Amino acid sequence: MANKSIQEELKDYIAMFIALKEVIEEIPNDILMKRPEPDKWSIKEILCHLVDTELNYSVRMKKVIAEENPQLMKFDQDAWAQNLNYMEWDVKETVLLFGLSRNSMANILHNLPSAAWERTGEHEEHGPLTLHTLLEDANKHCKHHLSQMVAAKMKLEQN
Repeated sequence: MANKSIQEELKDYIAMFIALKEVIEEIPNDILMKRPEPDKWSIKEILCHLVDTELNYSVRMKKVIAEENPQLMKFDQDAWAQNLNYMEWDVKETVLLFGLSRNSMANILHNLPSAAWERTGEHEEHGPLTLHTLLEDANKHCKHHLSQMVAAKMKLEQN
């Protein structure tokens, strides 16, 4: 399957906020807090992880746009989840932060010249990544976790 165009990716990038908001609004608070398996994150923890990852993607994309072949750092998602006390975060605030980050970044991305999409940064684990690839990855990551949230909700409601 051919890669989506940049315009299609940007459309998806913005649509993810609405999708995330709708998914979270349908989940009762007690379900948000439960883990579907002892070694799996709760839906709330997945939401918080999405926000932290989104903020990391935003920084990576900004670095690629603004700097020449910048270093793109990884982050330890499990350490962040544990040490940043995801279970204590406010859900509405967290969803809003995701939306604000996406909207702000989308405004930047919409106004770029076409050559900017081939600019690269060097990721510690994945090597060189273009701005277009970072946008695709941000969308894939969000879609993955949205489906994970829906599956966890269904499982938890059956128990």
